[in-house]
Amino acid sequence: MLEYTTNRSIARDTFSDYCRYRWNDTITLYFNITHGIRCDCLSTFPADSDIAGIGVIVSISIMSLITTLVAVIPAFFDTTTDQRAKLRRLTDPKEPTASPENHVRPEQMPALLCFPQYLLESLCDAQSFTSIAIVVSGLVQWPGLSFYHAQFVEQDWFLTLNSFFAARRESELGRRRSKDYRPKKSSNLCLSRISASWNSTFLGEETFQSWFRRLVVLCSTVLFTVFYAVLIDRVYEDWDSVVPGHCFNSNDMSARGSEWFWLGGLILFALTTLFTLFSPTNKVLSKWSERAEDLVDSWFVSSIHELSSLRSKTLAPPGKLTQHGWTRDPISLIAKLIVAHALNMALFLGAFILWVIIQFISVWSFGDGVYALEVAFYFEMWAWGVYDIVGLKQSNKHLLETSETEWGFGQVLPLVLIGIVGFNFMTAYKGMRAARCPLSRK
Repeated sequence: MLEYTTNRSIARDTFSDYCRYRWNDTITLYFNITHGIRCDCLSTFPADSDIAGIGVIVSISIMSLITTLVAVIPAFFDTTTDQRAKLRRLTDPKEPTASPENHVRPEQMPALLCFPQYLLESLCDAQSFTSIAIVVSGLVQWPGLSFYHAQFVEQDWFLTLNSFFAARRESELGRRRSKDYRPKKSSNLCLSRISASWNSTFLGEETFQSWFRRLVVLCSTVLFTVFYAVLIDRVYEDWDSVVPGHCFNSNDMSARGSEWFWLGGLILFALTTLFTLFSPTNKVLSKWSERAEDLVDSWFVSSIHELSSLRSKTLAPPGKLTQHGWTRDPISLIAKLIVAHALNMALFLGAFILWVIIQFISVWSFGDGVYALEVAFYFEMWAWGVYDIVGLKQSNKHLLETSETEWGFGQVLPLVLIGIVGFNFMTAYKGMRAARCPLSRK
């Protein structure tokens, strides 16, 4: 407990700054906050370096950042190939529609894509089990876990979520390719893995490793969802600024109740991941996803074609206006133009709003949005999470009964395990070189 007094005059003369807490109708406590700047929490709590230690925080933050940086490579390829080709097909009526010949096949993919594919798989595996360890460490200390340390469990797990979302693309490299295209077997290791990924996506020939990876991610998500739901309820119900462990200081300015919004996204993510584990439900999800994408595309194409037709008709010579159903009367012509443009704009806005909703659902929980937007969201969430963690450490360091800077096995091990990423980098580089050499001789 921080130093306090019940005499306001003493507090004003003795403390450089103080917080006032009304204990009851007759007693008011004045707490010394010489080493703090906030009055949200006025009680101390024991340290726990295994949860809030520097080694744990640095390890999880670095792993999450590496995952996001690696995801930039396939995101760039997706934007410069698939998204660009799709935009041409949607905006140019003369552009051929989607077909197996219009897409990049495994043999045509740059060898550089082998690099992120290896890494995203291994990083997801490492982060999956790390996230389970984070949640379990919080659950085994419940209900004695302080609100302060529960926040570190929450923030650390959300940092690992980047790996889940980024590695999800490992099995979706060919998500926009035709189902009629069956990749050929290749002696090249990386191309074989990419072809296997396409088979998994479109032909149902999924490997047990990919299925088990999603199962582990589901277990981690379910565990954290339970932990998060109980934590939200407990923080709102049992918050007390003078009870040890029942408060903390935070720089997070999120609106009250926003936690339920993220909890809803986690629940939807868990349900969708559960459905993908079973072939019948996975096919239903894919079917509805394709329908939603086709609906947006058809709306967008219709608005573009209508606008193009409208321009060609209105620019026609006066003698041909009647052939297009237009009148020569200027007032009637202007009114018809306004109505036509308004209807066309409404169609375009409808398609755009639906597209925005799909992107939002994709980054909020689960979906197939534009990869570049998702990666940008990963960077934002990483920066947000690191900012919250640093803010927690700085705002509450004066409330810790002992220091959390002591280095033990629980802090050293996570940092040492980052070295495994180095081996993964070498394996990925070897796979990239193996993919490049055969292609360069053609």
